[in-house]
Amino acid sequence: QREQVARLVDTVLDHALGELDQFFPGYLVPAERERSRACLAEYFVYGNPKAWKAAALQFIERVDMAGDWLARRFSEGKKAFLPIPSVWFDLRNDKGFAVTKAWYKTRAHQRKKMAINNVIDRCLKDYWRSHQKNVATTPEEALRTIRQYLEKRGGPELFALFQDKIKTAGSIN
Repeated sequence: QREQVARLVDTVLDHALGELDQFFPGYLVPAERERSRACLAEYFVYGNPKAWKAAALQFIERVDMAGDWLARRFSEGKKAFLPIPSVWFDLRNDKGFAVTKAWYKTRAHQRKKMAINNVIDRCLKDYWRSHQKNVATTPEEALRTIRQYLEKRGGPELFALFQDKIKTAGSIN
């Protein structure tokens, strides 16, 4: 597990230093890498080994989000602080990397919502297509298969959302 932790820490840290170094090249000195490595390793060591890979991917995405924030600030001509990785990744710093978790959760929620809307829209398209002439499926048959599909994916709530959209949308043109 030590090798796996070292590999994951190196991956996340290389990505973080690469992302942050583009804003102030040379600002992050080599000694910072070792301090950052120790702080980041704490996340993995105290966590569940089965969730390490998912945590590493989440960290990389959170670093990207912080990089995007820095880029937006600089493009708007505003000042922004460059997070020092050893301070930023420190578990004891409540104003550090933990703040990006809210950004990550918001983005994950938005993705989930978008995926649900895409599934419902695709099912609506199939349902309205079944109302056209020269189509092999009847609207009742289409509704039955859509119900099975949606309830299998998200339970009765997802099918209820689909039914609400049918009521509100007259047709898809």
